[in-house]
Amino acid sequence: MDAGITLTGGPRCKMDLLKKTLKETDIFIPSYEEAAYLAQRSDIYGIIEEFRKFPLRILYPGIRVTDTTGAGDCFMGGFLCFYLQGWNLEKAGCFASAVSAYRIAKKGASTGMPDFQMVLDYVEKQGRLLTS
Repeated sequence: MDAGITLTGGPRCKMDLLKKTLKETDIFIPSYEEAAYLAQRSDIYGIIEEFRKFPLRILYPGIRVTDTTGAGDCFMGGFLCFYLQGWNLEKAGCFASAVSAYRIAKKGASTGMPDFQMVLDYVEKQGRLLTS
């Protein structure tokens, strides 16, 4: 953003307004519910198709979901932590996705919280390179 600050957001607006909103947003990370609302679709593939118009998608396919409690918070925390330390969007997003993916594989809100080394090991097992 021009003002020298980083903005994040997940506004509840229609898809046609999203382009205008994104012009003033550096990072946009909607929840499933927000993405479904914006795309006016409930099926994940339909939502993905609507958002395919916008750049940068980072996925960890094939993750066995045990409990999604805290997954969004883990993603946002992991992303902001490393983005604000100077990592680029893709690497911060990759790290955040790994934190969230690791989190949803465990049951309980806090039992699936990995530390930094656990995430790096997890990313390496997935065949991705993650350095600042």
